[in-house]
Amino acid sequence: MAEVVKKQFRSLGIRHALSPVLDVGRDPRWGRIGETYGEDPTLISQLGVAYVTGLQGETVTEGIAATAKHFLGYSMTGALNMTEELIPPRTLREVYAKPFEAVIQKADIMSIMNSYSTLDGEPIIASESMLNDFLRSELGFEGLTVSDYRSIDKLVTSFRTAGDIKDAGIQAIKAGMDMELPHRNGYGTHSYVEAGEVDITFVDRSVRRVLEMKFRLGVFEKPYPEMELIKAVFDQPENDELSLSIARDSMVFVKNEGDLLPLAKSMKKVAVIGPNAHNLRNMFGGYSHPASKELFFGLAKMVGVETTGNLNRSYEDQLNELETEYLPKAYPNMTTLFSELQNRLQDSEVTYSKGCSLTDPDKAGFEEAIQKASRADIVIMVMGGKDGFGKPCTTGEGNVLPRLAFLVYRKTL
Repeated sequence: MAEVVKKQFRSLGIRHALSPVLDVGRDPRWGRIGETYGEDPTLISQLGVAYVTGLQGETVTEGIAATAKHFLGYSMTGALNMTEELIPPRTLREVYAKPFEAVIQKADIMSIMNSYSTLDGEPIIASESMLNDFLRSELGFEGLTVSDYRSIDKLVTSFRTAGDIKDAGIQAIKAGMDMELPHRNGYGTHSYVEAGEVDITFVDRSVRRVLEMKFRLGVFEKPYPEMELIKAVFDQPENDELSLSIARDSMVFVKNEGDLLPLAKSMKKVAVIGPNAHNLRNMFGGYSHPASKELFFGLAKMVGVETTGNLNRSYEDQLNELETEYLPKAYPNMTTLFSELQNRLQDSEVTYSKGCSLTDPDKAGFEEAIQKASRADIVIMVMGGKDGFGKPCTTGEGNVLPRLAFLVYRKTL
């Protein structure tokens, strides 16, 4: 999979990927738990090394730079994105740092991104002990550090350990944060060096690391997209087969009481019920293209992303257009579970009822769902959540499960 991503990125001129996620996922309440490789640091290490090797290639001049994130111990206290992590030193090293050490030592990872958290009361984005002493001196990292989005700003807005954005930038570059993403707020036009507030050696250190990555990647020799390769690496049947194979291998079949599955085609009436039974958008993950499209429906301002177009349209109208018009055209081979069952059980009466929404406490749809269920030979409940950014979603970045009322209504349905 990573090799396919590498080829597609290179064809578009992208040479720096902000993945993989190497966080140890041990709190299922965390909204980003689905982005992790699980709870076992050894398994995460093995998968991480394989992924980084696939992205960067045997020689990095033919690959793209991978970025391990989020360093370190991200969201393990209270399942919150920005919080104080209460992790003992031994656990920090033997559990949470283990995957990072693996990709550093075994895959020569080129880039590492910080977490939004604090350790020992110190924001990691401005922690020399974490970004230099631990990451470089102890774990042996020699590459480029990049900030998680607007981390430097948070020294002013969230942690309040910096008096202003200029002070925040000074703290971060001295601590060992080389590159600010996505915008240059702390590392912008401030006159640190001229004012004598930052020694030029700190700037030289970071500039050297940026240039070193570019030289290793061969960016100066081949700085442009490989346009001739785009058709050869996108929309290829073998890549679709690979995606299908990965999806199938990732599923866990818990039980099959009474050999209920596969469904008998002789069933006369099948009721498909639930908020995710007939919804294309909710079949995609949080950092997928459809979820990114939805992010711009009024939420972009929350994360400082500039938008264009008609911003006066309601979220509901834009989401409806995404689900009913855009996604069917963009993914013509993709169907919902309800539509697929209709296609496969053409001799059966397959009915659908949403029942309830994912977040709204309204139970008005219960009666219809119950009626259709009572008349069916079999009822297929399609529940789950919606992965994306912010409160219109039930899981993903910015969401914590205990605060979500949808769990109650889903269980009731």
